[in-house]
Amino acid sequence: MEKISGIRGEVKEIGWGNQIRSYVLQPYTMVKDHRTNEEVGNAAGVLDGNLDPFINAYLKWNAQNNQQP
Repeated sequence: MEKISGIRGEVKEIGWGNQIRSYVLQPYTMVKDHRTNEEVGNAAGVLDGNLDPFINAYLKWNAQNNQQP
């Protein structure tokens, strides 16, 4: 169980308001990552798999939040 817990990581409650990203398709298009505040205006591109902006933003965000003083 300890090994599985280490692989799975922190478990959070799944519910309304706990989403990582918001997708707006009408009346304009935008995808926003709520952790990093990264926004992309091409929602169709993100839905087609272009996740690089979000991956890069997450890696930067994670590195900044895990710095040791």
